[in-house]
Order: sequence, then structure tokens, then C-alpha cells
Amino acid sequence: MELVEIEGFINENNLLGQGSEVSVYGYDDQVIKIFHEERKTAIERISNQGLINMTNLSLKTFNTPTDIIYDNGEIVGYLEKRLYEEDLNIDYIDYESLKEDIRTLSDNGYTMVDLGYNYICSDGKFYFSDLTCFKYLPPKSEFMIEKHYKDNIKEINKFLVGLIDFGMYRKGEETSLTKSYLVHDYIVNNRIVDYYGDYKGTDIIKKWKNFSKSVYNWDSSNLSSVH
Repeated sequence: MELVEIEGFINENNLLGQGSEVSVYGYDDQVIKIFHEERKTAIERISNQGLINMTNLSLKTFNTPTDIIYDNGEIVGYLEKRLYEEDLNIDYIDYESLKEDIRTLSDNGYTMVDLGYNYICSDGKFYFSDLTCFKYLPPKSEFMIEKHYKDNIKEINKFLVGLIDFGMYRKGEETSLTKSYLVHDYIVNNRIVDYYGDYKGTDIIKKWKNFSKSVYNWDSSNLSSVH
């Protein structure tokens, strides 16, 4: 898509918000995301090919770009499905679909970066959005695919443990360094190397709640029901 086709929507009256990477504008049932000329984050932007290829992925829990916006042959932004944000409800997380999506991302050469606050609850579902900090390296071997998958599982585990068991990544709140250390210990002490979603509801979670309370005087038992 050429910028000239949608530039009538790119104005202050149609501005929905701004982030560290893009300005966001309404566009029917989608949003227009235009990259800032100067990025406000130290995290490197995904490669052009990685962004383009992402439009071809079919994912259930990641809000991928639907089209790429060009201006004089240069990529200046992209379109995304418009999601209307609801309050955080961790019961919206579809662990099985998320695991399937992580496998698809890994198989296609993507490593997840900067999940943090880049999520949204909408229409009873939990999505990740703003995926343009992901790393893209086309896999040339089974070894590379599995490395992508292993790195992605490690990243999603840190996010889920932080969000669910330590109350991190709440919109409008800064990340606590103390909680970051607790998340690390959670994963190390429980030897969580596989997908965290597979552990939900098992004895290992109950074991950790007792461990965290006794060692750190931290009671995470009430966080798994946060809405």
C-alpha cells in the first residue's frame, strides 16, 4: 500500500496515540501505524523483510501487520487490525494457541523481543501487538529453528511469570527491578525450561508459591486471579 492512498487519515483529529516507535491513526476496522523518523527506543527495529513476511503469518494471539505502507519505495509504516482495549484479565490468555503461535514464529525465523507492555485484552481475548522489535533471521537448518523456539519459550516464560505471578507489566506502572529478580529465581528454582503454560495448575506452581513466601516473604497466591 502506498502512503498517498491513506494520507487523508493521517492527521491530528484521527490520532489515536503515540508510542516509542509509531504514531497510530484510525482507519475503519484497522489502524495505521507510521514509524517515527527518530525512534524513541534503543531496541532495534525488525528488518524490512521480517516485517513484510510477518503479514503472511496466520496467528491467533499476535496482532500481526495486515499490510505494509510505502512512500517512494521506503517502508514508513504498516496496517494492523484495530483492537479495542479492555481491562487486563489473565483468564483471556489462550495458552494452547499461544504455544502454537510461538512454534509458527520460530519455524519462520522470528525471535520475540520486548513483550513487556505490548499486549492488549480485547473482545475476550489476549493479544500481543507492536511486534516490530522482534528479530528476524530466516532459519536455514533444523538447529536454527529449535534455537529460535528455545529462545522464544524463555522469553514468553519470563513474561507470563512476571505478569501472572508477580503482577508485572501492568499498564501505567513501571517494572520493578525486585520483581524481575524474583521472576528469574522462580524460573531457575523450579527448573522451568519448557513452556510455562504447560505447568499451569500443577503442583510445581503450588510449590513455588510456598517457596517465594518463605524465602522472599513474597505472597504471589493472589495474583493468578487478577482481572
